[in-house]
Amino acid sequence: MSAGRYRPCGFRRAAYAALVFVVCCCLAATSQRVRAADALTVSLPDAVGDGTAVHVVVTSASPVKDFIFTWGKGTFVVPAFVEASVWKAQLLLPVALDAAPGVRSFSVRRGDEAESWAVRRQVQVQRVEYPVQKLTVAGRYVNLPKATLARHEAERQRVREILGRFTPEVHWRLPFKRPVPGEVSSDFGLRREFNGERRAPHRGLDLRGGEGDSVRACAAGRVMLAEEHYFSGNVVYIDHGLGVVSSYMHLSAFSVRPGDMVSAGDEVGKVGKTGRVTGPHLHFGLAVLGESIAPLPLLEGGVY
Repeated sequence: MSAGRYRPCGFRRAAYAALVFVVCCCLAATSQRVRAADALTVSLPDAVGDGTAVHVVVTSASPVKDFIFTWGKGTFVVPAFVEASVWKAQLLLPVALDAAPGVRSFSVRRGDEAESWAVRRQVQVQRVEYPVQKLTVAGRYVNLPKATLARHEAERQRVREILGRFTPEVHWRLPFKRPVPGEVSSDFGLRREFNGERRAPHRGLDLRGGEGDSVRACAAGRVMLAEEHYFSGNVVYIDHGLGVVSSYMHLSAFSVRPGDMVSAGDEVGKVGKTGRVTGPHLHFGLAVLGESIAPLPLLEGGVY
């Protein structure tokens, strides 16, 4: 056979070998990505109530820098940490108080993978029947004086800015520490009527305490605010990372200043009765991604 016949045949063989190589590489890459996606383990409840938080934990058997969570219209990048030779991340996702019952969509994926590789879940939101409390109090506790409206709105704006933060540093782990040992005097979500007038639901947890008792941080974090407010009295707000912020109200004294880093259990102030209250106690609040959520299920001894 002439040499001219061997050249086309050799060319075809080389091209075929190259094609096989490319296909094998693509199949190997696809197989690796399938294994990476399959290796994700996601833990979250199937159903939650309004005014609560969904605790999500995701683990990967292979190294990953971060995970991308999607909840409703929000997307959040959460750094991974290594624990027991697996890569993990956790996030609290809020269900707003009075949120309509129905199905919410959730997904999570490795930060190095396309959205099509996400693990998806459905979470059923159920309505919680919160109690109603009817109170008769002096008029000054019901109607806000006009002279204080501007001050109150400025205070609310500073708080909204803090609650709207999403810092990537993770300082919290569940369960949170109880800020004072006292029992609950008013639970989260309580519907109050003052002198027959319906008011906004109670968006925190009132805990009994004697004036001057220590109030301690529920988790590590950075103090964002420590100042006196009209309604809340002396308040402290702490950013714990990933959109989790705790608040401590009606304090008689501060033990921290803005910018301070605290550890779980550090004293942040003293129980008091500052602001618009009738007696000493701690109003403790937790906000997740800007939404107030029930603190008790996330505290030591709670159910979550």
